[in-house]
Amino acid sequence: MSLLLLSACIFISNQELEAKYDQLPDGLRVQSLYPDYAAVGSRPEVTLRGGDFDETTRVLLGDVETTVVSFGTVQLTARFDGTTALAGPQDLQIYRDFDHAELLLPGAFTFFENRQDQVGLVGWIARHPDLPTEARLLFPLDWTGTAAEQLAPAQDCELDYQAPAEGTYQSFGEGSLLLDSPEASSPLLLTGTGDFRGQSSAAVLGDYDLVATSLPSFPKLQQEALFSVPESVHMLAPQAGASVEAVDFWLQWVPSGGTDEVLVRLEIGDQVVTCRTEDNGQFLIRPELLPAEDLLPMEARLEVGRLRERRVLLPWDESTASTAAVSWAVAESLQVR
Repeated sequence: MSLLLLSACIFISNQELEAKYDQLPDGLRVQSLYPDYAAVGSRPEVTLRGGDFDETTRVLLGDVETTVVSFGTVQLTARFDGTTALAGPQDLQIYRDFDHAELLLPGAFTFFENRQDQVGLVGWIARHPDLPTEARLLFPLDWTGTAAEQLAPAQDCELDYQAPAEGTYQSFGEGSLLLDSPEASSPLLLTGTGDFRGQSSAAVLGDYDLVATSLPSFPKLQQEALFSVPESVHMLAPQAGASVEAVDFWLQWVPSGGTDEVLVRLEIGDQVVTCRTEDNGQFLIRPELLPAEDLLPMEARLEVGRLRERRVLLPWDESTASTAAVSWAVAESLQVR
């Protein structure tokens, strides 16, 4: 019995051929990348939004291929083993093997050294009655201090206090550090989404876009409550224009009953006395901190501020942001005798 083998031909119409070409993907594109940073040693999952991704799409971070966790036409998530990464910006490379399409995003991702036990950002806001809010940010390197230490000594007083100098600091002058704001009442080192003037106990909210000209790169900080501004101190004594004895210089105010601290700053002659104490409603400025008795009486200016510190985790290098806000009350034209 013989078997007859017939060859077959498949015919594709012009309409079918056009429909097949219509299904071919467009060029690769990325409209957003989140997150765009991670700590060295971490295993970040990176989500790309754009298109046209498919099951043959591969993602390389630096020169290391990632594991594609999920994909769709317009979104792809890939996991990267960051244990081999070095600190610094990394290129993101995307390949679609189906049609050999490729896309390079130079320096799109940044790895930061892990600084888990350090303070990566120090900031403070100082609100005075009827004056623009003062604010500042520092980026300390190899430091474990707090924002409060930048403002006053710990639970004590000093003459002409200087902030601690452990480690190396990157301090940014006006114009080199900007935080985007829809309104800025005065040229500050720090502004935020919202008006700091008139804030009471409400947190200062914001989507802070840090731009640091002295550092190679710095990511966007999205923090709902970077600062929390306390109520101003209600001073009972001394009042503006009062006469105070140097040997009995007691301050009295209405305590908040919380965990806030109180800062005291007395300007007298060419001396400045700076103190930090508990918010318990009273404090004695010791006579030995004041000018000698033979120089008295003298006019002085007293500032008493309620200080509230916040500590939040910075996701890019696992360091801490230590921020403080102070609401000051002022007593002018004191006579110290």
